[in-house]
Amino acid sequence: FYRREKAIINLLITFEDSKNHMKKAILLLLTAAAISSPALAQKKKKDKKGETATAAAPAPPAKSSKLPSIDSKTKNCIKIEGIFTLYRDTTNGQLFMAIKKDQLDKEYIHFTYTENGVLDAGFHKGQFRGSRVFKVKKVYDNIEFEQQNTQFYFDPSSTLSRSASTNISNAPLAFEKIQAVDEKTGEYLVDADELFLTEKLHQIKPTPRPGPGGGFSMGMLSKPKTRYESVRNYPANMDLVVRYVFDNPYPSNGGSEPVTDARSVVVTMQHSIIAMPQNEYQPRFDDPRIGYFAEEVNDMTTTDAVNYRDLIHRWNLVKKDPTAEKSEPVQPIVWWIENTTPMEYRPIIKNAAMQWNKAFEPLGFINAVQIFEQPDTATWDAGDIRYNVLRWTSSPQPPFGGYGPSFVNPRTGEILGADIMFEYIFVTNRVSAEKLFEIRGSDQHYCEAGHQLHAETQLGMQYLQAAGASEIEMTRLIQQSLHYLVLHEMGHTLGLQHNMKASQLLSPAELKNYENTQAKGLIGSVMDYPALNLHHNGNDKIDYCQTAPGPYDLWAIEFGYSVAASSPEEEAARLQKILARSGEKILTFGNDADDMRSPGKGIDPRVMINDLSGDAITYSTERIEMVQKLMPGLLQRYGNSGESYQELRNAYGSLMGGQATMLGVISRYVGGVYVERVAPGSAAPKQPYTPVSYTDQKRAMKALAKYAFAPNAMDVPDSLAPYLQKQRRGYNFFADSEDPKLHDQVENAQMQVLMHLLSPSVLQRLTDSREYGNLYSVGEMMTDLSDAIFKDDMAGSVNSHRQVLQINYVKYLTAIAGFKNAVPYDNISQARATAQLLDLQKKLKLAVSPDKDTRDHRTYLLELIDKAFDK
Repeated sequence: FYRREKAIINLLITFEDSKNHMKKAILLLLTAAAISSPALAQKKKKDKKGETATAAAPAPPAKSSKLPSIDSKTKNCIKIEGIFTLYRDTTNGQLFMAIKKDQLDKEYIHFTYTENGVLDAGFHKGQFRGSRVFKVKKVYDNIEFEQQNTQFYFDPSSTLSRSASTNISNAPLAFEKIQAVDEKTGEYLVDADELFLTEKLHQIKPTPRPGPGGGFSMGMLSKPKTRYESVRNYPANMDLVVRYVFDNPYPSNGGSEPVTDARSVVVTMQHSIIAMPQNEYQPRFDDPRIGYFAEEVNDMTTTDAVNYRDLIHRWNLVKKDPTAEKSEPVQPIVWWIENTTPMEYRPIIKNAAMQWNKAFEPLGFINAVQIFEQPDTATWDAGDIRYNVLRWTSSPQPPFGGYGPSFVNPRTGEILGADIMFEYIFVTNRVSAEKLFEIRGSDQHYCEAGHQLHAETQLGMQYLQAAGASEIEMTRLIQQSLHYLVLHEMGHTLGLQHNMKASQLLSPAELKNYENTQAKGLIGSVMDYPALNLHHNGNDKIDYCQTAPGPYDLWAIEFGYSVAASSPEEEAARLQKILARSGEKILTFGNDADDMRSPGKGIDPRVMINDLSGDAITYSTERIEMVQKLMPGLLQRYGNSGESYQELRNAYGSLMGGQATMLGVISRYVGGVYVERVAPGSAAPKQPYTPVSYTDQKRAMKALAKYAFAPNAMDVPDSLAPYLQKQRRGYNFFADSEDPKLHDQVENAQMQVLMHLLSPSVLQRLTDSREYGNLYSVGEMMTDLSDAIFKDDMAGSVNSHRQVLQINYVKYLTAIAGFKNAVPYDNISQARATAQLLDLQKKLKLAVSPDKDTRDHRTYLLELIDKAFDK
């Protein structure tokens, strides 16, 4: 009424000079509006002070707040019974979810995984995205879905438990209006589309990275195009498969071949709602001496030096007959081989997976792991979380060779389900030479065992072909590699982390002894990324890979799955007795928490990928020499048949990648520190930190000088270079020239080594570790490095590969010295880099340069050094 009155007054002012009949008409409107307003249509009356007041007229009937019944709201719907009753509208596909009163304020688990996607957008099939706990709450006429924070523990017997929610924020992710009720059953109906066809419960689209960039963008979620692909509802869980569509009308990046049109990108996700398990599962707590995935929980009521109460991930294995020495579990770990799996690989997969029973049998479990094949007539889908499936796909851009995630109850760590993904490319020869080289230098934090093992297998095939091995032997290599990959990924689904230290078990000589490897195995754990056991001693009997869980694996499974003692005190003593063995050589453990795959990362050189033996320097140099012997014969093996030289190029990339990998392994011993995690006061105490010996650091530098930096290091035979041609396809050379970039490949391998040796962390560690025994100083290391890069050709010509290397090294030294910019190097490293620059300046001025290319090169180096000193 106020707005209407104000508008009318404005009209009066505007038209005050108009004719009287216009004013009368407006006043008439004002009078009518006032009469129609409930605020003015009241009778006058006296208040108790004698003042006049308006008497309230009879109020209009109040609007009914009663919600419609669920039956009336869902009359056009199909009812789907399950953990939460669902109603699917038959006309438009809308989904409703009914929540019973007794389901309010209870905890449920929400788990999501990617059923399908594209790598450009960061999604791949089988990608587990974690599980979270949420509560369903009623707030007046709304239903709230609140994610619970599970990272803190308060002992219920402590008075501090009364403050358990202090400064801890749960997350109210969704707040939905109640659409209908059923007064008889006590159910509330909400619009499920607002939960699952949006990003309220789970963020789908990745958060954009800050800063400029022309990367692939998914655009905005399209509500009209987003829909359910599948709705499955069961008594204890439900699975909703949703096709999310993201529209980007004007994409700046069209994506790769799997992206049909960047204006509309599809990502298919599965939401699973699971009832909180009600069983007698007893959590087991993590220990740093052994490697399990764990739910990180902080005990807020302990006075210990650290308040970790981390819960390891493990299945709920319980004996059917607790009194029997050997018994089947109440619920075994059952796996299904997906019916997409090629028939010829099913026996290998089954045999490998069943090997894990060797770890459970000593604990009293019979048939703990069981394997079946999904029939072609199966009515269940591999995405059904009630089934653990060994899945097989063939992706256009394989994100992995194998991938073994699991999902757990965040409250306890109990594993509730798992899948293992395999890519068909693992058993093919379709990886390009560039991809092989890129993979081996990658910095990934997820499991890339499949990629690494595939690259190793490609190199192994080159070795066997050059040695004239039979098809049977080459098939055996492929089978052993696949067998190992299954063992590795299955280990992840049992809760085990990587153990990148396990490849140190045997010496190089012991690895060459077939009888010895048959008896002891090759490595301590199948959770490592080891190099294949390849050697050129003419022995035709070789174990290429570990074929059963190693001693560390058996020990780890004992810790995680052995039957608990009857009392807490006895159980603590029992577990400590198991953990007391951690100092044994065969049980050594080191995960990849400090990602050693990246230059400058890692501290213990034994915790490394693609290494093998207790003397990795020797094994790596032998592998490099093997590669160098194989390189000249590539043209003869691949240059006489086929449609193109692509197979030759792939083989070359495999060998170059193998050589670069071994150089990375050797480099980690310079500035390395051996790490031991043995509890103080144990029977065999060990010093936590011990620097790599002076002898081994010098030995590593000598190997790098010869195989990475020498004038003839990483040579490509002249006869091979002109034939390293990609197979042409359409206009795929449009963005780049097609000639092989041989200098780039050698430079990349050398720079990976330099980046590690000259990283701030390695240089500082060389100095810091002198406090506890290191004898190899920063100055001596840099002098050795300078000699390796300059000494051999200081009196003569410098070839083009060495020119690239020397320029990079001088630039690196000037950057470390930090004359013009702040740098992350300590003072000692800056001083030693400056000393090297001055020394090189003197030597370059005195060097003999017999040709113009060498003179020009050295003139440039001197100019770089002069500019560094502002001369």
